[in-house]
Amino acid sequence: MALFASLKRDFGAKVAYRMPDPAQGSDRNQCPEAEELIYSHFVVCNDTQETLRFGQLDTDENILLASLHSHQYCWRSHKSPQLLHICIEGWGNWRWSEPFNVDNAGTFVRTIQYKGRTATLIIKVRQLNGVQKQVTICGRQIICSYLPESIDLKVVQHYVGHDGYAVVREHIDCLEAKQMLPSYILEDSELTEVCVRATGDDEWSRDVSLTSEATENDFIIQVPSSDRPIIYVWCTLQTLEPSSQAQQRLIVFSPLFIMRSHLPDPIIIHLEKRSLGLSETQVVPGKGLEKPLPNIEPDITHHLTFQAREEDDPSECAVPISTALIKQIAMKAQSEYSAGHIISDFYGENCYSQPVWPYNKKDTDGGEQLAQWDSPMRVKLSLWKPHLKTLLIELLPWALLINQSRWDLWLFEGEDIVLQIPAGKTIVPPNFKRLFSVFVPQ
Repeated sequence: MALFASLKRDFGAKVAYRMPDPAQGSDRNQCPEAEELIYSHFVVCNDTQETLRFGQLDTDENILLASLHSHQYCWRSHKSPQLLHICIEGWGNWRWSEPFNVDNAGTFVRTIQYKGRTATLIIKVRQLNGVQKQVTICGRQIICSYLPESIDLKVVQHYVGHDGYAVVREHIDCLEAKQMLPSYILEDSELTEVCVRATGDDEWSRDVSLTSEATENDFIIQVPSSDRPIIYVWCTLQTLEPSSQAQQRLIVFSPLFIMRSHLPDPIIIHLEKRSLGLSETQVVPGKGLEKPLPNIEPDITHHLTFQAREEDDPSECAVPISTALIKQIAMKAQSEYSAGHIISDFYGENCYSQPVWPYNKKDTDGGEQLAQWDSPMRVKLSLWKPHLKTLLIELLPWALLINQSRWDLWLFEGEDIVLQIPAGKTIVPPNFKRLFSVFVPQ
């Protein structure tokens, strides 16, 4: 096995440092333009909004490390202690942190004092293989988005300056679709509010208070937009490593509702807002693909009906959905997942991802049926991800019939021909009342 690792990067707004086991070389080669081979014993990654400097203690070493950049590091001198220290560029006079050891994997904290402020650096040392380690420097505040579109984010910081006067600063960033921002080196007491807006718009949403007096961890925010349908999103607060020195606050934006159809073809859904006398039609892709449902308002019950094709009639039974229903389902849900699994989604390391349609290579959990429409289809309502309030609406056929042969097959029910299954196609078979058989043409 080669003694080097791979540093994978996602060249979007977020650079994800992912270094898989070197034995998985064939996987790395699938995306050669997004990886960097690591030949040194250490790779130091800056996962913060700030530009940092680091170096070996008792030497003149000071390596500039920009936000979302990494550095392959070797010790400057073997005569000096093999310890590192860090400072924040722009904090004046290079105020270094206390030194730290990177010999052992783990997470620890170092602080820097400057003009009455305290900056907490969370340092995570991860073993990559027998000889290499990854050192990632983070702040306390992590913000990520599961939304299908980019939004602008405004973070409001309050602190008391060295002269005793209150200081208010605003940090504005573009939070790209399904991405994570580099972490903010801000204490919980400093980061007091966040608000969002549609990219390119001037109007901001209402402020979401992040103070310790806040009694809820889930908020619904309307994202103002002048040229798009109304967008409401969840803003969820989670805590990583609670009650520890390395505690971090995770702020997650996610859709209210996501639709996932397991049918082979796209399906039409009719969305009724009966209390307002409004209705609209949307098309949802099949094959297990997900689509957030736009233009859905909170505190209103929406009724969904489904239509396989334009020439067919919609389903007779409507499925009601609402944010109140989400809260009921969330109260009953039990999960062994930690909030850290959300972070894994954005680093591409989540091993709990959905199997690939048509699910003939891995068993899936049928789950609990909560609502139903025209048999043999089912609608399942559940939480999209643990710790989030996003409601997943799944359209489930009673079965999928997959023809992996090179022949077109005929499906019989008893002695009657029911339908033909073309080679290489997947269909939803009818709800059989008698024994069925498959005929292979000669």
